[in-house]
Amino acid sequence: MNRQEQIEFVKELIQRVESQICDKIEHGKVPEDWTCTHLRQYVVDKFANQTPILPESKYFLNKYNNDILINDL
Repeated sequence: MNRQEQIEFVKELIQRVESQICDKIEHGKVPEDWTCTHLRQYVVDKFANQTPILPESKYFLNKYNNDILINDL
């Protein structure tokens, strides 16, 4: 992916999750007594559900973890 494709991917993912969450809130599915702590966890869970499981390749996981560390991501 080039930089522009990366940016578009991130924007689309965030927009999709935002739309799903707001739809649930607007339709009364989210309890009214939920605080920002509940909502924050819900957002984290929704993003986690959008993410495919990483390949089990040790090389892939090692490179991914190394990139996170080296690039301060």
